[in-house]
Amino acid sequence: TDTRVLNGEVGEFVTVVRKAKGTGEWFLGAVTDGTARTTTVKLDFLDPGKRYEAQIYRDGEGADYRTDKRHAIVIEKKMAAAGDTLSLWMGPGGGAAVRFVAK
Repeated sequence: TDTRVLNGEVGEFVTVVRKAKGTGEWFLGAVTDGTARTTTVKLDFLDPGKRYEAQIYRDGEGADYRTDKRHAIVIEKKMAAAGDTLSLWMGPGGGAAVRFVAK
């Protein structure tokens, strides 16, 4: 398997991606500390010349681990390819997960 740290700051946030063994699928995970932030990552890890469906699970509007909106979530899909960038908003204490499936 291929695992990469795409960005981050110790104690603040991190984005990691991993290729599933034998499938060609990629899985991205991102988490943040108590600060809301948008993380933007380059999708250069995807195989060139292929299109992927990005199945995105991210914090929803107002998500915050300190309130009753701690479970606010948005689930969406979009097409992606190597060379694209993806921006993910994360609420305080939140994160995101993305599954990339070749199409």
